[in-house]
Amino acid sequence: MQDGDIIRLDAITGTLEVLLPADEWQGRANATPPEPELKSNGHGWGRELFAGFRRNALSAEEGACTWL
Repeated sequence: MQDGDIIRLDAITGTLEVLLPADEWQGRANATPPEPELKSNGHGWGRELFAGFRRNALSAEEGACTWL
């Protein structure tokens, strides 16, 4: 999505749609964060909010629990 795109949120069906023609959607380049933020592990893109969970999560074999 880009600034100015129109979206439709339907809380009853639980859907979120970007209202763009398919050819325009397919023609867009993938968004990437600015280069300095990529090198700093994505801080400023919300990763720091879940850093504690990632740090404390058990492996998948152990149930990936963070509540121990």
